[in-house]
Amino acid sequence: LSLSGHMHTTEHHYLGAAMGFTGARPHHHHVLTAACGSWWCGPRDRRGIPSADSVDGRPNGFHMLAVDGNRYTTRFVPAAGKSDAQVRVSVVHGREGCRIVANVFDGGPRTTVTCEVPGLLTAAPMQRLGGHDPFLQMVLSREDAVRKPWVAPADSTHLWCADLLRVPVVAHRVTVRVRDEYGRAHVAHTVLDARA
Repeated sequence: LSLSGHMHTTEHHYLGAAMGFTGARPHHHHVLTAACGSWWCGPRDRRGIPSADSVDGRPNGFHMLAVDGNRYTTRFVPAAGKSDAQVRVSVVHGREGCRIVANVFDGGPRTTVTCEVPGLLTAAPMQRLGGHDPFLQMVLSREDAVRKPWVAPADSTHLWCADLLRVPVVAHRVTVRVRDEYGRAHVAHTVLDARA
């Protein structure tokens, strides 16, 4: 295991023979978040503090490292809100339907994500997606957002998506289930309102 930071993103990399690492198992390199997120940019909360979501769409916060002999885990802890929140689910509406996007804050290539929408999807695997987090794009575009000239959404390595076509015009409960890099389970919910 190796750890690095100061990138204002969170990433998991597994280095094998193709990358010059010849160990029995791939070497895990974990890029850890910056506590200031996106340099304290974004709309101010009720206390007057900018939201500071990182450029990959993850809330600002920090990581905890737990070591037990030769085993380890990391855990992301958001600076504000619920300390166990590990996933944010967004719904992006389009002409033909909608896209459900899950930002798994400490997700990586070994993370699996499924989505359930009663009557529409049953434990459907979500696809890992490159690109910008739509929630962050909305947050940084707000008129009341604190801005710095170099802050802009960046590609995220921890987004998953599921596309829904022809959604009936009613509200639906969306459940996203995650199995993270260390095998831990996380669940998040949102409401898909097809009338929106």
